[in-house]
Amino acid sequence: MQSFKLWESDTLICMGSSLALKKEMLNKSVTVKDLLKEVISKVKTTSVPRGKGTALNVRTGIQEKIYIDEFSEYELLRDNAEPVEKYAKDVAGKIIGKMRIGHSKDGALEIHDIATSDEYKGIGREMIRKVVEQSKRIWLNGRVQLTAWTGYLPEDYLAIAGKKATDTAAAIKYHKMGFVANDPKLEQEILDTIQSGGTGLRANGTIDNLVGHMHLSEQGIKQFLA
Repeated sequence: MQSFKLWESDTLICMGSSLALKKEMLNKSVTVKDLLKEVISKVKTTSVPRGKGTALNVRTGIQEKIYIDEFSEYELLRDNAEPVEKYAKDVAGKIIGKMRIGHSKDGALEIHDIATSDEYKGIGREMIRKVVEQSKRIWLNGRVQLTAWTGYLPEDYLAIAGKKATDTAAAIKYHKMGFVANDPKLEQEILDTIQSGGTGLRANGTIDNLVGHMHLSEQGIKQFLA
């Protein structure tokens, strides 16, 4: 079978569908047969149906299982408890997400910081789902809150998120997950921005117009727990 060289933009047509493959090696010759075996093996070992606890690997186009740390009632509800850090990992154990969670005075779990790798899509939603589930489990009725602020992350979180650009304000993304702004004025600004098709960002995407505290609505809680 004829061999060919793999480059960054190669696309393999396999089993009737296109699968974009990014190869980490340059100038390595492999046969089509070898490549097919690699793809089939990858699909068999990692592919799962889309659903809870999964994320899309953007490099392979495969939906994969991800693993998010559990956290206990004691960690969050004991007196003078500090926020805790939890991680999301892929099937190989690589860290693909990180968040810092605390217990707010309002009787909710608060997400202080959250960062996700651009190698997967859907990690952030699954990490928030885990927080909602834990909130429900420790008698906080699924209540979760956070501060929407695009682009602001501590240095160690930036190391996970990388330098990926964003084209939409964080508040809009959270709103689509079921969060609402605590301030009615900000909530209306978010709704108006969504309706007009805006991004909520200005100055080449570096300034966030929609910054503020948000909480997960009752409907949002039900959707995450469904």
